Amino acid sequence: MTTHRCWPLYLAAFIAVLLGIPTPVHRLGLPSLRDKATVKLNELSNALILFRLDVGRFPSTAEGLHALVLDPGVRNWAGPYLTKSLPEDPWGSDYQYRAVGIDRFHLWSWGTDRRKGGAGEAEDTVIEHR
Repeated sequence: MTTHRCWPLYLAAFIAVLLGIPTPVHRLGLPSLRDKATVKLNELSNALILFRLDVGRFPSTAEGLHALVLDPGVRNWAGPYLTKSLPEDPWGSDYQYRAVGIDRFHLWSWGTDRRKGGAGEAEDTVIEHR
């Protein structure tokens, strides 16, 4: 016969959850939508850096992020640089991109309000590569 020595711990955790007492599972928390946007922006930033390593510059603003998945007709393009199509931000909008010269770029999501500025979930999430 097998004895279960851990059952008091499982019972205590179950009761704690029922009573709303914080447990280690609650402390982990779930990532916010802004956290998810930041992860995707970092993935896009890495893809842009790979593009630059091959082509010698970042995509122009006109070429945009589409240059990561479709050949813009430039020499040494070795993409696609993303394994899937261009992602949307967690609020269903396109990520924004602007080239600043040949060696810098700004990449951002507008947040829930889909416009510049905001606070909380509506705050813009921005990466500036310098």
